[in-house]
Amino acid sequence: MTTRHAERVILAAAAVAALSGATALAQTSELYLTSWDTTQVFVVQNGQIVRQFNRSSTVDGPGLVVQSTVKCIGQDAGQTGREYDLSGAPLSGTYTNPSYGSLYDGATNGTNNWSVAHNDFNTNFAVVQGDADWQNLQVLFVPVNRSSGITYDANTNTLWISNNSGGSDRVQQFDLSGNVLSEFPVSLQSGGGYGIAWDPADDTLWLPGAFGTAGHIYQYSKTGSLLNDLTISGLAPNILGAEFQAGGGIPQYTLRLSGNCPGTITVSWSNATPSRQQGIVFGANQGSTTIPNGPCQGTILGVQGSVRLVNTIGTGSGSGSVNGQAGTAACGHFLQLVESGSCNTSNVAQIH
Repeated sequence: MTTRHAERVILAAAAVAALSGATALAQTSELYLTSWDTTQVFVVQNGQIVRQFNRSSTVDGPGLVVQSTVKCIGQDAGQTGREYDLSGAPLSGTYTNPSYGSLYDGATNGTNNWSVAHNDFNTNFAVVQGDADWQNLQVLFVPVNRSSGITYDANTNTLWISNNSGGSDRVQQFDLSGNVLSEFPVSLQSGGGYGIAWDPADDTLWLPGAFGTAGHIYQYSKTGSLLNDLTISGLAPNILGAEFQAGGGIPQYTLRLSGNCPGTITVSWSNATPSRQQGIVFGANQGSTTIPNGPCQGTILGVQGSVRLVNTIGTGSGSGSVNGQAGTAACGHFLQLVESGSCNTSNVAQIH
């Protein structure tokens, strides 16, 4: 992919998006969704169900974590969750909830698992933490507001929690000591937001609908902008658990930005295919732009607005970095990497 050709493709995509006014889909990772009142588990990608399977019972979950396998925790005290491979075949693991009420969602960093005891008055609706096999569960901290959904953000080593009492009105970010770091409002008071999932591919948050918002999944930036409201055909009405795969799979093609804007910014990448070319793509906002033609036709970028190719560089051994100067006009906007050949895309990173 030459610089000139890549630039034509990116600019054409930007022109198409600007002329049509359409928002394309940008959910490229597999999102695992668990139903509360059925045994169904749905795997959703690019706005549609790509596979589904059944858990052993409705109280086997819906709280779950996803690594190389799916591990569900028993919903209430004394109830048992099961382990499944990523296609839904039962495995040997069993995970009994020792004493907590309504563990509807789950999160993991590969070492610890977390959930929220949504209906547990004895713990004041606490965040609970265990090991990677849901053992030794104990109270970690009590959120500021009654909550349900929880997800781990590997970029910041923090937890995102959806406040919920019959519906969600706020998402809050906590450090692992229970201090609130940031928050933003959401409008799912008629139901929904019982679960939350952080997508490592583009550094965004997804909340599933339920009850009055059944059948929808909602994508938010970490500053609270609603990026997508998708209706998923065939989805069960009351989805409470939501997680993307965290580790145990193919390493993510990752972009990191460091430095200060305006000034020198270091663009670093890892887990790229060695000895390829990659484009550094700029966008004014997070969102979606689909490349309409050329070698990467159909590839969905996670940026939109003034989309343009900044530079084309080699991937080297699969990781590396380059320095560049960012002017004031670039500050607060976004970059993403696109690899030639595979057309893989990295996460989206903000220029600070």
